Amino acid sequence: MSKVIGVVGAFAIIGLVSPATALDLVVPTVKSRPTADIGWREVYGKVTYSVELTDAVKARDSLQGFIRERIKTVWGNSDGSYIVTITLKNGTQEIAKRAIFSFRWQRSTFLGFTSKEEITSSLSTNGTLVDRFPVGAENNSLQVFLELNQTHGFSFDTQNYNDFSAQVSLLNFKILQPAVKIATEAVVPLELMAKLLNSTSKADISVDTEMSFVKSNNPKSIEYNLRGQGNVNSGLRVKVLFDTEPSLLALNFDTTKGRFPDGLSLSSVVGLAKVGPSGAVRNLDGALDPNSDAKATGYITSLRQGKMPDGVSASIVCDELWDVAFKYFSNRDAPLVYAAYLRRYGAPLKAADAKSSCVDQYEPEFEKLNIPYKTIGFVQQISVSLGWVAVGMVFAQKQYNTRASPFEFGSILRQFFVGLTA
Repeated sequence: MSKVIGVVGAFAIIGLVSPATALDLVVPTVKSRPTADIGWREVYGKVTYSVELTDAVKARDSLQGFIRERIKTVWGNSDGSYIVTITLKNGTQEIAKRAIFSFRWQRSTFLGFTSKEEITSSLSTNGTLVDRFPVGAENNSLQVFLELNQTHGFSFDTQNYNDFSAQVSLLNFKILQPAVKIATEAVVPLELMAKLLNSTSKADISVDTEMSFVKSNNPKSIEYNLRGQGNVNSGLRVKVLFDTEPSLLALNFDTTKGRFPDGLSLSSVVGLAKVGPSGAVRNLDGALDPNSDAKATGYITSLRQGKMPDGVSASIVCDELWDVAFKYFSNRDAPLVYAAYLRRYGAPLKAADAKSSCVDQYEPEFEKLNIPYKTIGFVQQISVSLGWVAVGMVFAQKQYNTRASPFEFGSILRQFFVGLTA
């Protein structure tokens, strides 16, 4: 979300600009640290930011002072378009970048002296850098920093910059979740967009800060204060939060008990089983890799057509579906996605080993997470059949107790089973 501040100010400056001095980097304040000891791939990561002007009366002058100091220190009195960005990276690899403040610097001169300076600006008040990826050891700790960018030959306001940057970030989402890849035909256009965004002169305006989602003494929430010299309580406040989501499939996941809520319906889960960051999510079927996930793709295609995949057992099919669910989803969501796919497409899996291979071996996980696996089609049929067998036994026993001979009792049972399986 962005809003236009307008002309921040215009003021006279007497005399020559003083020589550039060393740029002091902003050090953020740590607001909180991770408290929950959560296992790897149990939750999803989400990095958000919010921006606000503090002490509205003085904040604009304070922020302008901060900007003026940085520009003059790095580039001298250079007219042009500038963007302050917040950047997320993993080591040396940039993951995402968003503009929090953009502005144009314009000067007027008279007889070689600067007579007036103006800054016209826009502000991004909040946004998401990245989200919807399982948090593991490889992506739990990431680095954040603020950067000043001078554009060349073009200008962006914060909204336009972030619209472009959100798309470019798709190229780097695989750093956080290698399984999710973008469509081949989208790579070249996105690379061209990335080249445009990166054609800027850059200068860090803050230190790098390593932050974490879980299991760490690193901060999970920090706050930057961008203010001019002598301004203590006014300026631009930038907050960054490393948040977690317990599930992408159930909003009311019980984090205390570590299980899904009662009454969860498997019928709606397949439609919710989407991967990728917000704004570019895709259904799991469409996100499967044509090379590494070729078997799973083929099996799902066959099951959708109402037939058993050729030359493989139910056990092989279900093992592949189980593995691919864990490849794309958290350890909590993956069993739910698997059960939902069995319910939606598992009708052809009526082989002798289907229940034991596809359901029974995973029953402890289903029970622990409160997943309604008994609503899977062939599980229901087997349960109903067993129920009718029990009824038949009672019926036959009554017949035997009243009038049937042992031979007749066996005949009654045979007739019952023939009727059940007809």
